[in-house]
Order: sequence, then C-alpha cells, then structure tokens
Amino acid sequence: MHSVTLCGLIVLLCVGAEMVTDKVLLRVGESSLLKCGGNYTWEGCTWKFKNRTCSLTVENKSHSCNIINGSKIMIVKESDSECSLKIENVSSNHVGMWECSKIFQIRNAEPQVQCHTEVHVIQRAHLEVSVSPLGSSNPRVARCRVLTDTTQLDVKVTGYVGPSRNISSSDRELVQYPGCVKNDSVEVLFALPPSITYGSNVVDFKCRANQVFTNGTMVFSTEAFETFHNYLPPKLHDRKHVFSYQKGEDLNITFRFEASPPPKDDEVNWKCVKSDEHEENFIQTYGSDFVKESVRYAFPNGSASLIIKSVPPASCKLFHFIVKNSEGQLRHSFVILTKDTLSPSTATKDTERLLNSAHAWGLSWFILGLSFLCLKQF
Repeated sequence: MHSVTLCGLIVLLCVGAEMVTDKVLLRVGESSLLKCGGNYTWEGCTWKFKNRTCSLTVENKSHSCNIINGSKIMIVKESDSECSLKIENVSSNHVGMWECSKIFQIRNAEPQVQCHTEVHVIQRAHLEVSVSPLGSSNPRVARCRVLTDTTQLDVKVTGYVGPSRNISSSDRELVQYPGCVKNDSVEVLFALPPSITYGSNVVDFKCRANQVFTNGTMVFSTEAFETFHNYLPPKLHDRKHVFSYQKGEDLNITFRFEASPPPKDDEVNWKCVKSDEHEENFIQTYGSDFVKESVRYAFPNGSASLIIKSVPPASCKLFHFIVKNSEGQLRHSFVILTKDTLSPSTATKDTERLLNSAHAWGLSWFILGLSFLCLKQF
C-alpha cells in the first residue's frame, strides 16, 4: 500500500491479495481519488463506509454512490485491475475507515482483496495575530497562534515586519521565542526590532504558517496580518544646556528629536521663564522681528531651530524647548548668555551644572544660583 500525489489529488493504491490498511490525509474543499488497485482482473468492486456500500460490476464504467448524504461520490472502473472512488469537495464528513473489496476472475487466487483506508481530513490553519501595546513589554513582541490539528501535519511558523501587507523579500524576518505546541494549536512569540528601524509610523506584523507532511511536502500556506502604529513619545538627541551669544550676530539654536506621530505645528514651542517664574511663549511675545523658528520632520526624526536676531530680553532667565505628540511631551531647559559677560569655560561648566540640577532645585533656586554665578564674573 502506498500513496502518491497527482495534479493535486491524493491517490491511494492498494495492491496484492491480502487485507492491507493505510492512512491517507485529504484536504478540505478539494477533490480526491481513492484507488484500490492490483494485478488481476476483477469481476466486482465494493467500497464500504460506516455500514453504507457502493458497488460496481465489471460490465459498468461508473455510477454515483449515496454513501454520505449530500456528498458527491462516484465509483469508477479505472481499468480491469483498478477500482476507484472519486470524492468531490472533501469535508469532515469523510473522516473514518473506508474499505474496498474486490472479487477476481483468476484461478487459484484468493477470492477477494480488502483494502482498508483510514481517511483523515486536514483543514487550512486559522491564524490569530496580535502585537503587544507599546510599553507593555520590553522588547515589544508579536504573537501568532495557529489553530490546526498538529497531530496530522508539521507546522512551520515565520514572522515578518514591513510597511505593506504583502510578504516580500524586503521584509525583515523576526527572531522568535520557543513556541508552545498543543494538539490543536501552535503559538509563537516574535521579538519586534527597535521602532526606529521600520521607516514608517504604520507597520504590519505578518505571520506565515506552512502546514507540511513529514516528508516536507507543502499542504497549505496561510498568512495573516496585524497593522500597528509605530508611535513614540518625543526623545531628544541633543542635550546642550548653554548657548553663548555675540552682539551683532544671529544666534541659531537647533535641537534634533525623535517622535511618532510627528508633532503638530502648535506642539513645538519655545518658552521664556521670567524672574517671577512666569512662562510665556517666546515667539508670540517677541515676534518675527526678533526671532524666527523652523521645524523639519522626516520619520521618525525631526529638528527645530530658533534664530535670534538680537540680544535676548534680560527678563528671560531660562528657556524651555518643548515638543509633544499624542504619546508624550519633551521639555528641555537651556540658558543664553552673552559672550562679553562671560569669562572662558568656568561659567559654562557651572551653568551646565545648575541647569542639570534645575528640576531638582525648583526654578526659584535655579535662578538664584544663576544670578550668583553671573555676579562672580565681575
């Protein structure tokens, strides 16, 4: 007894003059051919399934069988030595033991041969995919659960990430953690790479499950997708705290940041902190004659520049650069000091020390310390 695959049909061959038993896997929804063969001419052939029979004599070529209600099955004389059963639209109703019996014309031979075929029906796997919410795990993970009968077929699961729903050679194959295999499912977790590598703030996690025979022959290949937002709270690349200003020259202050989704126009701000700790919008207060700003963004990186055309107001003791989006807010503090009031590097180092401690001290203590520092320069 052996089975072969021809043009998508699973064919079972039963040979010899004794009872043999084999197991065959049929695909749901496809057409299959069960074949009971041999080396001798037969007079009659009967297929039996769950106490229902379908018989054919040598005088007839074929006829329909009512073995299973609503199932189109036909018994066919393929040749003088072969008797086949054609099954259309295989379903779970065909699971069980099928028996083929033949009566031969030859002398000194066993009067009949029995072929017992244990049919198992396999279905295309159903996939469930999900991506962990941002911040819920470190590293972020994706999950692919394959619902299928793992006792009949091997299941090979791979995961990818990319900007489109079609799995392509440009997609990044993901590293997977050890899977959990049960009789009815396989569950695999995949480590998602750092968000900055995706190139888009909308990304697809893609799972592919290949169901294969033990010999490596592909039976089904199924894919599923989960779109997730690659959102990131603002993160600053530059952490410069002190800027020096030369009278008569423009001062260009630029900060580079990372964020997704990109900040809106009104979500990038420059604040001026006065001696009374009151904050005001630097751009709105002093206008385009005094300052100019620009913002550029190309996922996931952005930059914001502030160009000051004349000496900053003396009432501004501290400045804040603020960026926010739907995921969070970034606030960075810095000071602007004129070069003619500073001695070389001592003031810069002390000012950086004060700025680094500004949030811990509170703004009042910071301004007091900065005032003391400036007094030391005279």
